[in-house]
Amino acid sequence: MGVQHIGGQWFVGSKRTMGIEELFRKSEEVSTPGLYKLSDRRVERYVQICRRQNSVHEPTLNAIYHLQWTQQQVNKVTGFILPNQLYIRTHPVAWQLQYCYMRKLGNEPFQLAHELFQFRHFIHTIPNVQEIGEQLIDHYSRVIQSIEMKEWSL
Repeated sequence: MGVQHIGGQWFVGSKRTMGIEELFRKSEEVSTPGLYKLSDRRVERYVQICRRQNSVHEPTLNAIYHLQWTQQQVNKVTGFILPNQLYIRTHPVAWQLQYCYMRKLGNEPFQLAHELFQFRHFIHTIPNVQEIGEQLIDHYSRVIQSIEMKEWSL
């Protein structure tokens, strides 16, 4: 898993013991991080923080209102921690709700990726920010399609 950003100043990671040979050996296989999801409690906590701002212009609440979603729908469809989440500061619930709202409006999220994400600054150069945004949107759109397919099959 490595280190993953889960919102705000919170990160999670995994650790394991490795020998000196393994540390300096270049791995031939590329590890693909799994899909992680924030708990319902963490998603609800983030929405509560947005509500405390007492602003009708708060983007997260605005998206929930226009999507006409209940808290259960927000919990189900948002809060996914995707592989490139580390590169952005934007909370996963916030950008995923904005994505869903753009999709409802018929806007092309790939063209609006720069509006969805606030990127982190690193000492070393990170991969192309446009590419990271497109990968996040592509991965999340596949997650959404998977959720929709499960609902239709019930």
